[in-house]
Amino acid sequence: MKKANLLYPFAMLLLVLSACTLAQTPTPPPKPPTPAKPEVKLTIASVGNEARFDKSSLTVPANTRVTLEFTNSTSRGDRIMQNWVLVQPGAEAGVAADAPNATLDTSFVQPNDPRVIAFSTAVVGSQIAVVTFDAPPPGRYPYLSTAPRHYDMRGTLVVE
Repeated sequence: MKKANLLYPFAMLLLVLSACTLAQTPTPPPKPPTPAKPEVKLTIASVGNEARFDKSSLTVPANTRVTLEFTNSTSRGDRIMQNWVLVQPGAEAGVAADAPNATLDTSFVQPNDPRVIAFSTAVVGSQIAVVTFDAPPPGRYPYLSTAPRHYDMRGTLVVE
């Protein structure tokens, strides 16, 4: 029993010393914040009551945060819906074909469609929609309107 009584204080001392050593371990410095991506602002609009965009091509640098402002330039009282949808190369026909199965609530875009990179809300005449997204990798990406009867509104986003 005497040996056990002698070992107990020694074990407690080792435990306290271990705790002190752990408490003194320096914490690593915090990681620096990730630098913000450069921002690019674009504007695009429909052309009056025509089913076309005023720009057939837009260009942005790679690795940027893009804010696009889309203006539906149809007359206010016409109630003509339009939107702007950026898709993966070669996906525009499929996205347009699926649009009638989507609703105004989803801006005429199928929810969680992996072919869609970014899209604006669908807006009526004289309204503006804004969408912000990260530019995809360098390449050429088609954009279109998926609003009913406006599938001919098309263009290309060039990412350099």
